[in-house]
Amino acid sequence: MGSMKRRRRKQGAVGAGRTDLQDLMGHFEVHNRTEGKSPRTVEWYNLALGKLRDWLIEQGEPTVLSALDEFRVRRFLLDLQEKPGIKGPRMSSHTMYARVNALKSFFNWLNRQGYTEEHRLSGLRLPKVSELVIEPLSPDEIGRILSSMNPNAAMGSRNTALISIMLDTGLRLSEVTSLKDKDVHIEDRYLKAMGKGLKERVVAFGSSCQKALLQYRHRFRGEPVFFETGEFFLSIDGHSLTASALRCLVKRIAKSSGVNRLHSHLMRHTYATMFLLNGGDVF
Repeated sequence: MGSMKRRRRKQGAVGAGRTDLQDLMGHFEVHNRTEGKSPRTVEWYNLALGKLRDWLIEQGEPTVLSALDEFRVRRFLLDLQEKPGIKGPRMSSHTMYARVNALKSFFNWLNRQGYTEEHRLSGLRLPKVSELVIEPLSPDEIGRILSSMNPNAAMGSRNTALISIMLDTGLRLSEVTSLKDKDVHIEDRYLKAMGKGLKERVVAFGSSCQKALLQYRHRFRGEPVFFETGEFFLSIDGHSLTASALRCLVKRIAKSSGVNRLHSHLMRHTYATMFLLNGGDVF
């Protein structure tokens, strides 16, 4: 019985060898979405695999599954490693780790689904990640960020509420954009957020954040364009605020405030640091 199963698996793998990487990426995306992977994770997998396919085309290499082996992937990673990164002459170790992890996840999925007889990247180790000390935002920097926005205007009020809630609660960027209006209990100073793995948690916030949220909700938050839109934070024209739009917004605030190192994860890190310094329990 086992030998018949292996034989069918081998025949399936041989037949799948002619499948192009583009088609496999589509199958992988459907699998990840139906498994409940976050949109950000799916986007990252697509980016990593798309880079691999683009590189194969540039090198004049075939993009079918039968041609994808560990040696070609290692050549791609080596070339990727030598390219300049966003913040330095080389790609950061964290980015390289994420790229390799995405590729290993894909090849592991190929094996589990019977596209390949073995996990072709099982021998590829995840690269080491450099341990960097991240400095939280200082009180002066937080003051400059908040003072760069006008809380008495529609956009400034919304942005002040956004920054305040990210600094006060440590919510992830995706958690902020998916935050429902019905789950923000401003009077009682707490909210319910849906995090990774569809796990809901209750998070408290302080009086300054409460004031910013009240100002936004009661004075400047317009009616959503669509009745079913229930998100707390909306674009100025009444649409749901997307994660990519929030990333761009944070970049603009970083530039206008002069705190160029501002990004969403730094606000989450600042929250965690302040929480511990004020006696919070790490658990």
